[in-house]
Amino acid sequence: MTAISQSTEAVATCLDALFDSRVVRIVRAIPAHDGPFVDPITNARDRRRIEFATGRACAAAALARLGAAQTCLSVDGSAAPVWPAGYCGSISHSGALCVAAAARTQDGLLSLGIDIEGPMEFEQSLVSKIINPSELDDIVRTTELSLLDAARLAFCIKEAFFKCQYPLTARVLDFRDIEVSITPGNGFNAALLRERIMDFPEIPAIKGKFVLTRPLIAAGATCEREAM
Repeated sequence: MTAISQSTEAVATCLDALFDSRVVRIVRAIPAHDGPFVDPITNARDRRRIEFATGRACAAAALARLGAAQTCLSVDGSAAPVWPAGYCGSISHSGALCVAAAARTQDGLLSLGIDIEGPMEFEQSLVSKIINPSELDDIVRTTELSLLDAARLAFCIKEAFFKCQYPLTARVLDFRDIEVSITPGNGFNAALLRERIMDFPEIPAIKGKFVLTRPLIAAGATCEREAM
C-alpha cells in the first residue's frame, strides 16, 4: 500500500484507478463547520447540510464536464440521488473529502457506485454483520491485509455495490446479501446470494476496482450494458 495525504489532488489521482475514461471523477474538500443544530424538523446538523451541498456540487461539476444540460440532482422517496436521464453516477463522503463520479449511459454504463472510507474501528460483532468468515479469509489471503483492513475493504466494496445496484432495482440490501471476491489487478466481483433474496431483479453483473492507501480505501463499481 502507498501512503498518501488526504489532499484532493492525491485522492483524485487514486480514483483514476477505479474507472476508465468514460467516468468523470470530481473531488472536493468539505468546508469545515462545527455549528449547532439548524433544522428543527430533520435535526440535520450544519455539517451534514454542508456535506450534502458539497456532494451535489461535485455531481453537478461532473455532469457539466460530460456536457449535461441538467446538472441538478433530484431525490427519490428514500432520499437517494436521482441522476438526469441519460446519465448515471454516485457520491461519497469521508472525513473532509467528498467525491462524485458520473458517466453517460450511451457509453455503455447502466449504473455505477463509488465509496471512500477513512480509518474506522470495527467491533467483532459488527464485522460478522458485514462479512462472513470464509469471505474475510479469502480477502485476507488474497490481499495480505490485516483482518481490520480486510473488513474495511469489504465494507467499502459493498457500499459501492449497493450504490451501483440501487438505481436499477430500488432495493435496499443487507451486507450479508452479497459476497465479495478479489480478482487480479485490485479488482473485485460482487455476487448476490440468491438464497437470501429470492425475488431480486435480474441485472447484468456488477464488477469493480479498489484502491488501498493510508488512510483511505476507495472502491468503484460498474454495471455494463450487456452486448446484444
